[in-house]
Amino acid sequence: MPLTNDQVQPLLVLQQIDLEIRQRQKQLDSLPQRARIAEARAKRAQVTEKETQVKALLASVERELDHARFEDAQLSEKAEETQAKIADSAGDYRAVEALTKELDGFSKRRESLAETMGELKTRKAQVEKVGAQIAAALQALDAQEQQAVASFQQEGGALTEAIAKAQAARGDLSGRMDAAVLARYEKAAKSHGGVGVARLDEQQKCSACRNRVPDNRMPQIRREAPLSACPSCGRLLVVG
Repeated sequence: MPLTNDQVQPLLVLQQIDLEIRQRQKQLDSLPQRARIAEARAKRAQVTEKETQVKALLASVERELDHARFEDAQLSEKAEETQAKIADSAGDYRAVEALTKELDGFSKRRESLAETMGELKTRKAQVEKVGAQIAAALQALDAQEQQAVASFQQEGGALTEAIAKAQAARGDLSGRMDAAVLARYEKAAKSHGGVGVARLDEQQKCSACRNRVPDNRMPQIRREAPLSACPSCGRLLVVG
């Protein structure tokens, strides 16, 4: 059974809806906030990796410092014990001499440990400074991402809502269309970048590709009216 104009005309409306959906989706996909969010997250990953390294370095320095403090505390106890032995051995010259030599060894080692602990404290302060800088950088990146996300949700939300409305309108319209006509349109649109249907204008030109239909093809086009196909681009052609 030949198609009627009522069956064909909705194709042009459907195409307008589809083009609107494509345009809105393209706008949504190209929102600059997406790039800013992705950039902030990529930088955070890098900074977080650096933070992990700094924390490991800080833990290593603190272990060394704790070890030096522990050794210094032990040497302090030994020095006190040795000092007591010296007092108890006041009449034994050789014992006092040996104990004094031992005490001098403790003292030199503690001096060395004091220098080491000073260096470790300096290193710790430097690492902590870097850690603070990293924490501040992470906080700034979080703020940047939150701002970009909020902006994306506002602007992208409007686009998403528009897309949803257009899709609902498309579903309603396509549900009332002839299934065979809809199938032909879907196939043509897929093959031609979303523009699957055009009009034949008064100059016998396709409104999509702008090529003129040859006179020798017009009799067939007229016979197939109101829906034919453009002999140049292959899109569906609404005639009349």
